[in-house]
Amino acid sequence: MSILGAIILGVLQGVTAFFPVSSSGHLVVVGRLLGADEAVNLRYLAMMHLGTLITVLFSFRIDLVRILSSLTGMIGDIFTNAGLLVKNYRHPEAGDYHKILTTNYRRLTAMMLISLIPSAVISLALRKFARMGADNLLITAMGMMITALALMISSFTRNSGKKPAGTRVRDALIIGVLQGLAVMPGVSRLGMILAGAGICGFARKYMVKYAFLISIPAILGGFILELGSGGTSLLESVGVGSCVMGILVASIVGSFALHLSKRVLSRNRSRGYACYCLAAGIVTVLIYLF
Repeated sequence: MSILGAIILGVLQGVTAFFPVSSSGHLVVVGRLLGADEAVNLRYLAMMHLGTLITVLFSFRIDLVRILSSLTGMIGDIFTNAGLLVKNYRHPEAGDYHKILTTNYRRLTAMMLISLIPSAVISLALRKFARMGADNLLITAMGMMITALALMISSFTRNSGKKPAGTRVRDALIIGVLQGLAVMPGVSRLGMILAGAGICGFARKYMVKYAFLISIPAILGGFILELGSGGTSLLESVGVGSCVMGILVASIVGSFALHLSKRVLSRNRSRGYACYCLAAGIVTVLIYLF
């Protein structure tokens, strides 16, 4: 792939990754027009996601530190409670158990971990189909239309203003299932998470934060899997320069797009994105046919 092609895909990834319009779908379509084959599409897509992942990590660095701190504290309390369980068995008055979900960040961390379980299972189960789908623009178009449907459905649900304290296991599982479907080309990860969070009644700002934070381990996991399954062939097919350029451009452009996205997505504009995804799906079908 030429440096110019890498720049084009990097800009496209940087812009579309932070809006619920399927960056994967856009990259597959434009990558095909640029002459990329199926294997390069999926692996290069993973590379592009690495660029925008860097942007997300930097933007949400304070939240991530608090989440890691909460996770460490939760693990410590779990081990402490396990020790108390043994002691209380022998001496019933040995001590009181520690509460685990004592703060909003601990509850957020717990819900994210629960979401990751169905997300990982479904993503791994659909991974082979995703490879097949990347070679078929019709499947990519269907993925865009699925995103449009999910966003449209969520736009009709009532926002109950749910925040971390009100989040339930069922909510986390619903979001995890929808995120798992985003392994398919054309299905927007951000769109599906926002749709799930909307259906569950999340407050808009909490919804946006949850969507970006829960996408971090999913994107990182997908990158590791794709790199491990063909990192050498990717560098040979695309070129080191093109890979580095694509990641760099996606990260730079993404930093501006994310700043805008956090403001725009806090408003309820799901129907507008749904209409865009539907239109993009129709255009992709036309490209497939002609």
